[in-house]
Amino acid sequence: MIRRDVPPGLVVPGPVTPNIQSVSGVARLAWEMVGELEIRGATASMILPDLAVVSAVVRNGRDIKEELADRLAFPASEARLDFWKGGKGEVLGVAAREAVVRQYEQVVEAAECRLGWIDAASLVRIPAWTEASASEPGTSVRAQLYRSHYALALFRGGELVDLRVRLRSGDDTDAVAAEIRRLPAMYGLPALSAVTLSGEGASACARALTEANARVSAEDEGEERQLEEALSALLRRE
Repeated sequence: MIRRDVPPGLVVPGPVTPNIQSVSGVARLAWEMVGELEIRGATASMILPDLAVVSAVVRNGRDIKEELADRLAFPASEARLDFWKGGKGEVLGVAAREAVVRQYEQVVEAAECRLGWIDAASLVRIPAWTEASASEPGTSVRAQLYRSHYALALFRGGELVDLRVRLRSGDDTDAVAAEIRRLPAMYGLPALSAVTLSGEGASACARALTEANARVSAEDEGEERQLEEALSALLRRE
């Protein structure tokens, strides 16, 4: 694995406006990395930032396209949609503005690679985690923590109940823990059976949840490690 630091301000994730301030600048980085790895012409999978997409979970036959359209800050006609259907009838829908996705695709194409799987960082492992929850008692939550935001995925008996993405500001692990504690009341649950945290500040957040009536664990520490795990899961699809 190799990595490059992107100059500050060059990529600003968001669902509406262009994310990449200079496609040629990011493409140059990608070109150099692909050359160093000697994989020109290979198939490349791509993880989109969570903040560049809009997601929703529906069940009971509700229209996922309508649910997503209600959450968009741009015309639905400009959206690229993707869906995943769980084993209990739940549907996870994701929308991204076509113009936003195209910027990221252009970077891969400029590096002379073919596009393979595309997914959002906190959505990559949802199918596997949903399947794993079938053997877990009660309702569990997996919290994926990044510097700018965090994602909470709620599971119950092999079903994805909901997915929530929230912004972060500074050292706010207590606020993240408070949001996790609110989940049972929000969804009419007696309690959470397990909370698994990973990413930026995972251990600190786990300590803030020591009094919760749930099994709490922290998988890893740091945003970069979190993204490595997501990328590894996406590459395994190939």
